[in-house]
Amino acid sequence: MKNLASYAAQNARCSRCGACAVNCPVYKVSQEETYLARGRMHLAEAVQTKKIPLSSETEKRLNACLLCGACTDSCPTSVPCDEIILSARVEAVKRRGLPLLKALTFKHVIQSKWRFEIGRAHV
Repeated sequence: MKNLASYAAQNARCSRCGACAVNCPVYKVSQEETYLARGRMHLAEAVQTKKIPLSSETEKRLNACLLCGACTDSCPTSVPCDEIILSARVEAVKRRGLPLLKALTFKHVIQSKWRFEIGRAHV
């Protein structure tokens, strides 16, 4: 995966047209601009260029993305929105680390094959 800075040119191709709004399941529920791909792209750019701090609120909006790819599929300029948002999430983890619950889940459940299998058996 590329780092967030390497997506700068592709992010700049976003015309902020709103075509992504039609298919975004999170935006359909929230109706908030920052939960739309173009809003998240703007946040990713602002974080990358350090125009805004990487706050817990910014992370919340980036992490709310389902990474379903509907925004990328509907983008008339073929901006890889899902890849950019994922890269912004990776940048957030590099800068701020994982929240405690996620860190413990990865360490004690997912990395432990037998615990992971027990969890899968109950789904």
